[in-house]
Amino acid sequence: MGLPYISISFAPSERINKLKLSIGNSTIQVREFENDQSTLIVLGTPILGEKITYDGIWSQVTDTGLPPEFLKQVNGEFLFLTLDKQSMSLRVSTDRYASIPFFYTGDNSSFFGSVFYKDLWNHLRLKNQLKIDEHAIFEFLWLQRLLGTKTYDLHSSFLLAATTATYKSGTITTKSYWSPSFQKTSAPVKDTAQQLAELLRQSVKRKTSDNPDQIGMFLSGGTDSRTVLAAFEEPPSSFTIGVSDNNEVNIARTVASQVQSPHKFIPISQNPYSNNLNAMIMIGGGMHAFDHGIFYRLSQGIPKKIDVNFHGHGIDYMFQGMYLLSRNLTLFGRRTSFKKSDPIGNNFVNTYLNRIGHRLKNIDLMQYVIKHRRKEMIDQLHESVEEVMQLGNNFCNDLDDQWEFMLIHALSRHYPFTNLTSMGTIAEQRTIAFDNDVFDLYMSLPKSHRIDGKIAKRTLKILNPQLAAIPTANTNQPPDQSAIAKDALRLIKLVHRSLGSSDKGEISPTAEERTWPDRGRMFTNQPLLKSAAIELQKSEAIESLGFMDMDKLATDIPIWLQKPTDGSGALLTFLITIDRFLKTP
Repeated sequence: MGLPYISISFAPSERINKLKLSIGNSTIQVREFENDQSTLIVLGTPILGEKITYDGIWSQVTDTGLPPEFLKQVNGEFLFLTLDKQSMSLRVSTDRYASIPFFYTGDNSSFFGSVFYKDLWNHLRLKNQLKIDEHAIFEFLWLQRLLGTKTYDLHSSFLLAATTATYKSGTITTKSYWSPSFQKTSAPVKDTAQQLAELLRQSVKRKTSDNPDQIGMFLSGGTDSRTVLAAFEEPPSSFTIGVSDNNEVNIARTVASQVQSPHKFIPISQNPYSNNLNAMIMIGGGMHAFDHGIFYRLSQGIPKKIDVNFHGHGIDYMFQGMYLLSRNLTLFGRRTSFKKSDPIGNNFVNTYLNRIGHRLKNIDLMQYVIKHRRKEMIDQLHESVEEVMQLGNNFCNDLDDQWEFMLIHALSRHYPFTNLTSMGTIAEQRTIAFDNDVFDLYMSLPKSHRIDGKIAKRTLKILNPQLAAIPTANTNQPPDQSAIAKDALRLIKLVHRSLGSSDKGEISPTAEERTWPDRGRMFTNQPLLKSAAIELQKSEAIESLGFMDMDKLATDIPIWLQKPTDGSGALLTFLITIDRFLKTP
């Protein structure tokens, strides 16, 4: 089976009055409606009230598409495309998360758009209109993602969340139909946790309101997926992937057993990226590191009868405060589990670029940029952050809100989103956190509720106290354990180890005990990845960008392969993603 594709094209000059929809190998729900006046194409699972509906959307189509006031009422994960045949006006609307990404381009004669950037890239290449934006590629290397509407070329754009793009008379315009509200609640965390528990249960009911026959759940050993699992009244079957039946799998199995969820371990190859490296890159359009596509076509072992899979995406950055600016306090020179919020300071752009959690770390990217291009690249990166900040100026109340908006202006651009895209190559996937009421609660929370996952831990305890007491694979400690208890346990293990105790318990889990291979060592352990890294030394694709110092790369890559580190492993991962995307036909 080939790569998934969903694209639409429209050429008013052809006078056919019709959208051309091309779709294949995709699990995204698609519905089409048409009469003499209008066409509607619905992707995803839109919700009105408490139910997934398609007819309810079609009934609201007017000669100007779907009214903004109506779009504000629609919940769930969706992409709407409407065509008014009289005015020959095409409109495309995203949900509040841009959960179904949409890339598009247009000129005087035609419009082309796709859910997958690779299709747009190939469309422009065939028309000889492909002009690479090297600043966007540098941004990916720095941030592990792209911001705003930019793509890897200068002729296409990404459609932001809660936005309608209109193509009429050869011109494309965009307009937001909804804005976030960051008005903070004064309710105590015990109340907001209770509210979140109820909203997660409600989201589960909404997102299963079309009564799928068989439901599955990707269950890790962490907190997020078990929280979603706990929100189900009737637990679905659950699956955990791993290169071995390790600590992650054992913890997930214990979690599943606690709620009587039929659980299955899905073994993956010791070289999980070898067979599908290019495909993992292409489904993310080269804008997401290839290792986040680990679920690609991972159907072996998962029952074919599964209709919809769920997962824990979104719980971490919304309710565990994963990207809040904070630091762990130290005691006697040792890092403790106590977290303290840090102020953003006067220079938002610098703070964001240097301290956001998903940026390239532990290696100096600028050392691999040609000297006379360095200032230009950094200046463009600053402008990119400033552009997103300007988008949020009308509703962000302070710099903390702006910090969150950098993430939520398009959640399908968040760096690990190809976890979801690759899950979607197995069966349809749905995200419980992508619910308007859940999202509104998240934006209303003060930092004190989210730092160190305070509200997430309380919510899990409300949903299922037994699951809150099971250790996580992240720390080997229960999520409901206090910071002082965590540090006490670490101290005891350190003392035992220093005394030569036979206790083999790990203070912190190793990469071998988790699902994802270590980014540094995977290049020494996986022959195909090692070859891909070696090829970078003479990569014509990377060299053609005009800003990478190829001599320094050629010198340092062999060193990185002999002595892998997290920083060098991450840079190799990003560079291979770019290299393979640029040169794959």
